[in-house]
Amino acid sequence: AITFMPESPRWLVARGRVEEAQHILEKTHPPGENVTEIIADIGVDLACSDKCTVATWKAVVCPEPCYRQTVWLAFFVAIAQQING
Repeated sequence: AITFMPESPRWLVARGRVEEAQHILEKTHPPGENVTEIIADIGVDLACSDKCTVATWKAVVCPEPCYRQTVWLAFFVAIAQQING
């Protein structure tokens, strides 16, 4: 069992607590690994995720035409699998 689990470095960076995130990464990664690069990657990922639009049910039920057939096929296969047990 895990007796101690530090806070997520991604969560800490998102809240501006970069030093704490760096300290946790130094404890959980092998010695000599560049944790400042990992922190920078986390920052880039957070910036990209802020630009993403929120997914809606309309996007799932009515996807772009090129994906429509695949989405509906997956939908009906899932239903058929539930019916058959």
